[in-house]
Formats: sequence, C-alpha cells, structure tokens
Amino acid sequence: MATSRSPLEESETPIVHLITRSERQKCHLARDAFFNCMDKNSIKKFEQQPVCIDLYKEMTSLCPDSWSQYFIAKREREIQFEDMKRIGIQKSREEEELKEKEARKRAFERLTRVN
Repeated sequence: MATSRSPLEESETPIVHLITRSERQKCHLARDAFFNCMDKNSIKKFEQQPVCIDLYKEMTSLCPDSWSQYFIAKREREIQFEDMKRIGIQKSREEEELKEKEARKRAFERLTRVN
C-alpha cells in the first residue's frame, strides 16, 4: 500500500547549516585578512584580483556564500561613499577658496576705486 505524502513532505527543503561561534570567528578573520590584502594593494573593487585570490578563496570556503557576497558589496559601497565624501569635501574647499578669492578681488577693487 502506497502512503500519500503532503506537498510539503515531497518538496525538497534545503538543509540549513547554523554557523557556530567558532565558524563565525574564522569567517570574520578570513574576511579581515582578505580585505587587508585588498587595502594593502590599493584594490577598491574586487574582480577576481590575482593578488588576493587565495585569501578570497579562504573567505568563501569559511563563510556562507550570502555572507561573502554581502561583505564584498558592503566594502565596495563604503569605499564608494568615502570617495564621494572626499570629492564633496574637495569641491567644498575649492568653492570656499574661490569665494575667498572673489571677496579679496572685490575688496581690492573697492580700495583702488576710492583712492
């Protein structure tokens, strides 16, 4: 006699591996080593750079895929934000310098007109 199974029992549910504290620590150490290598070699965007590939492989072997993808995307966003902030600060300084230069020019023009 065949037993009937519910649709939930028939579907293949992926087995979820809960990561332990020790595994998480190893994952984070591997991530930090990989990012330190990227920083040391002035690599902003990861595109399978051969310089740090071994550390990348170590990170992806110790971390869940979703974590590795998240870490890389987060790092790239943070770098992009810092670059934009730096450009914004530089533009602000340039604008301030231009305003000061124009103010000095107007002041000089007023002085030369009076005398």
